[in-house]
Amino acid sequence: MSISKANYSVLIVFTILVVLCSLGQSALSFYVFQKIALFTVLYQGIRCVFLWGSVKSIVGRLINIAIILTLLFLLWVIKVYQDDNAQEKSNQVATSIENFYLNNHRYPSSFDELGINSATVRDEFRLYYFYHKNERTPALMRESALEIGDYWLYQFSSNKWIYVSP
Repeated sequence: MSISKANYSVLIVFTILVVLCSLGQSALSFYVFQKIALFTVLYQGIRCVFLWGSVKSIVGRLINIAIILTLLFLLWVIKVYQDDNAQEKSNQVATSIENFYLNNHRYPSSFDELGINSATVRDEFRLYYFYHKNERTPALMRESALEIGDYWLYQFSSNKWIYVSP
């Protein structure tokens, strides 16, 4: 069975979206892609149910749905991998900060003091290091690659990451 022109266009558009979304660490791109994909799947499903046509057109729409769902799953796998990779790097940075504290009896003032490029960890892993007003311990925070607004916060007192979903 050959793929129709409509199926090619769906495949091309959603493949481009997957590539663009997978390049960034932002959860926003994944969120937007989910909404577009689910709307398109719903539209294709409605077209199959209510606008009966030839078997060929129904099969074509079902192929579109399968393509979109497969690409959505692929993007989810990529985002989970990116989130796990960012968590691994975050653990390394947290260990570096703890080691700095043990050696110097104070926390570093910035990533630069640890020999870590602030821009790199911010852009690649969405990892931030800062001090709250009037507090002696710093905060280490990493944005989630899967959910908008969610983040991981490292507690230096317990040496554990806490997931925060406002």
